[in-house]
Amino acid sequence: MGPPYFPITPAELGASVRFHDVSPGSFRIGDAVVTALAVRHTGPTLAFRVDCGDVSVVYMPDHGPGCCALDEDDFVPQDVIDLCNGADLLIHDAQHTLAEYPEKRHWGHSSVDYAVKVAISGHVRSLALFHHDPMHDDAEIDSIESSAAAIASAGGSGLKVFAAREGLELKVEPTLLDITREVERAN
Repeated sequence: MGPPYFPITPAELGASVRFHDVSPGSFRIGDAVVTALAVRHTGPTLAFRVDCGDVSVVYMPDHGPGCCALDEDDFVPQDVIDLCNGADLLIHDAQHTLAEYPEKRHWGHSSVDYAVKVAISGHVRSLALFHHDPMHDDAEIDSIESSAAAIASAGGSGLKVFAAREGLELKVEPTLLDITREVERAN
């Protein structure tokens, strides 16, 4: 962790941080079972599934289907579907709109449409779109969220879609995903 991959060094974080190497596979942290999966990206990247009790959350950052052949841009690999299978919440990279994607397909990030397809393919209950393009303003993020929800609705999946945003806190329970509150920003 550090430049050029991260803007600051660990010493600048102002906290005591410990790093652990993680490889694809499953391991335990307390009562939780964590499963790591290598996913397509321009560099080595892992997605994670955390199962704890009856709740499951999948975190899939930097997932770029365009890192492979052009005809695979819309293909959801079976191991990705398996990782997401029946999750309560999928937090998925959704940096590009479908219109932007062709020019940026080798950046290692997903289109919003692909994120929805992953969620539907994995029978996920709720999808949080994140890793937004910094050039997208709030109005565009709102439009992207509406578009993604419409795609999910048209597919008849019952998938709940929302755009993650700064300060958002989620309460994940087996029977519901509740956006509990937003933390006020310190000015």
